[in-house]
Amino acid sequence: MGKTARVVSPRVKWGIVGTGTMGCTAIKALKEAASAEVVAITDVNAEARRKAQETFEIEHSFDNLELLLEKADVDAIYIATPPYLHCQQAVQAAEAGKHVFCEKPMAMSEEECQRMIEACKRNGVKLMVGFKARFNSYHQHLRKMIVKGELGELVFLRAERIVLIDCKWGWHEDPRISGGGVLADLGTHAIDLLRYLAGSEVTSVRGITSRVTDYHSPEIEETGSILLRFANNAQGIINISIASPIDRADVWACGTRGEVICRNTLGGAGNGSMEVIIRGKRRQVTLPANNEYQCEVEHFSQCILHNRQPLISGEDGLECTRILTRVYQEESR
Repeated sequence: MGKTARVVSPRVKWGIVGTGTMGCTAIKALKEAASAEVVAITDVNAEARRKAQETFEIEHSFDNLELLLEKADVDAIYIATPPYLHCQQAVQAAEAGKHVFCEKPMAMSEEECQRMIEACKRNGVKLMVGFKARFNSYHQHLRKMIVKGELGELVFLRAERIVLIDCKWGWHEDPRISGGGVLADLGTHAIDLLRYLAGSEVTSVRGITSRVTDYHSPEIEETGSILLRFANNAQGIINISIASPIDRADVWACGTRGEVICRNTLGGAGNGSMEVIIRGKRRQVTLPANNEYQCEVEHFSQCILHNRQPLISGEDGLECTRILTRVYQEESR
C-alpha cells in the first residue's frame, strides 16, 4: 500500500511530468484554472526543463520523477510524456499518494491500462485521462440533446479530423514509443467522444489504415477509419488523416427525428459552430468558446477538492485502448 492522498484546499498543487509541447500546454491551462497551481516540473531534457521553468516561473524543477514525488506539497501530477512511459509513471505516482491525470492514449496496451487503474484504486487516488473533446461546449450541448431525445433514437455518429502534417512527427514516428500512428494520437479523441455521445458501449469494431504519402515513417499509419457498433444499435464512423490540407474537425449526429452538425469542434481550439435540423426545421446554436485544456484540469482539480468521480475514468481510457488494439490487430493479419 502506498501513501494516502492528502486532503487539499483550496487549490490543488500540480507537478508536470514532461515539459514538451503537451506539458507546456498543460502548464498554461493550469495557470488559468482557479482551483489549481503548478508547483513543480520534471523532465530528463535539461534544456526543455530550464526553458519551461523560466517561461512559466515555476518554483521547483527536477531531473527525475522520483524527486518530484518526494515533494509533500504536490497533490496531483499531469503525465505529458510519450505513451510508453505512462504506465510506469502513473503507478509510481499512485504509490506516492498522488492523483493522476494522464494524457492520451492512456497506455501502450490493455494490460498497462489495467495496471494503472488498479494502482490508483489500491492507493486511494483519482485517475483521469485527457480526452479533452468531451469538454468542448458544443459536444456537451449535443450530448444533452441526445439524452433528452431531441434527435429521437440515435442512428449514426461521425467524427472526422483531417489535417496536413507534411514533416517528420517526432516520437510519434516510432510506434514502440507512441503506440501507433494517427489513430493512436488524434483518433483516440474521436473514439472517446463517440462513446461519450452515444452513452453506450461498443459491441463491434472494424477498422482500416493506410498511407498515401512518404512524409512519415512506414511503421505508422497516416490515415485511418473505424466503424463502431454500439449496444444501443447506433453506429459510429471515424475518419482521421494527416495527409490532406482540407483541415476538417467535424462531428455529426443523426437520429430518427433529425441531425446535428458540429463544425470545427474536434480540433482542440474550443470553438466551432452547430447547426440543428429537426424534422426539416433548421436553427443555429451559438455557444461561447472555451479552453478545453483548462476545463479538463479545472474539472479534475474540483474532483480532488470535493471527492468526486472524474467525468473520464481510467476505464474509459482502457476501453479506448481496447478499441484501438482491435483495429491494429485486424490490420496486421
